[in-house]
Amino acid sequence: REGGQVIASCIIEGKFAVLGERVLRCLTGGEGLCVKRTQARVYALQVATATVEGEDEFECDFVKDILLHGETAIVTDVRAGYSQTDVTAELCMRFCALREGDAVSSYERLVPIRAQVTVDALTENSPCLASVRVLSAHVSVATDEERNVSKIVLSYSVEITVCVYEKTECEIACDAFSCEAEIALKTEKEIGRVAMNAKTLVERIHGTPMLLAENMEGKTLLSVVFPKVAASLAQGERGRELQGTVEAKALYKNADGGVEGVDVTLPFALPVEIDGKTADVSCAVYGFGLRVRASGEIEAEGTLKARISPYAKEETEYISDCVQGEEKPKKMCAVSVYLPCAGDDLWTTAKRLSVSPEGLTEANPELTFPLKGEERMLIYRQKMENSQK
Repeated sequence: REGGQVIASCIIEGKFAVLGERVLRCLTGGEGLCVKRTQARVYALQVATATVEGEDEFECDFVKDILLHGETAIVTDVRAGYSQTDVTAELCMRFCALREGDAVSSYERLVPIRAQVTVDALTENSPCLASVRVLSAHVSVATDEERNVSKIVLSYSVEITVCVYEKTECEIACDAFSCEAEIALKTEKEIGRVAMNAKTLVERIHGTPMLLAENMEGKTLLSVVFPKVAASLAQGERGRELQGTVEAKALYKNADGGVEGVDVTLPFALPVEIDGKTADVSCAVYGFGLRVRASGEIEAEGTLKARISPYAKEETEYISDCVQGEEKPKKMCAVSVYLPCAGDDLWTTAKRLSVSPEGLTEANPELTFPLKGEERMLIYRQKMENSQK
């Protein structure tokens, strides 16, 4: 209006994943050092992207112009094959249209998307996750006055990202000791994650919404536009739940004939059964709208679709280095008797005696591990030099 101002503000949220090389430096051995090794699983992450462009068109009742539009994309399925993944996604395009008599209405169009993303060294059924991001979207309208219809043309470009977890078996040092000196071990942990079986949840949600308006009397509902969903996994009273809210803008015509926007919020909580303690969640809502019950109460309803991608944390602890300390004191007695504990294995026994596992089995071929605790082991020393017998 003349002499007035319009101030637009927005909040932009960005999510970043920083990937890089990681080197595991593991202790391998040393003079007088005995090292215990074990097999460990380490997961490397490969990331690949693909861009999909397309168009979709349909006819609708006559509209004069497109006022606003918004887009939401969600992955519905991911299947890993050899060297490529098949990704299925959905693009929900919503737009607000101006009709005859300056009436405002909203439309919603669901566009299926399929893409094949090439990933090097990918094998069938490899654990993987996928996400989709809208790069650009355009809506145009052409009118056919003779038929009194309009043709809507949707053009879009989306980017699909696939993350594949490649498993590698490697040998790491899990313990070490020196036969001659005290040592201090330096341990490190490698913490990663691996994708588990994802699932797509489709549920009808409804309930009494919160309307952020002081007075709704005398207002006529025109349309509900641009619903968006925010959800996450949580522990609820019924177990694991997908908890979140749907937020939208309801357009009303007031008593003066003007159009007002009212914020609408509908909370929801849905039980979920998944593997893993944590998960990535992406959601979309379709057909979200308001209706007035016979009692006069307003009810909101819609169809919620959520892609839940759980993952497990893999933790690997290993010995990366050691620092040598003082020499171990020499025992002066000629004979020592060692009484083992029940359940002691070869490594535990050799570490307590400060002898190599190979030397222990060579000097005591009759021992069977794990020990029963009834064995007696004699250690003879001559001229202050240790010998195992």
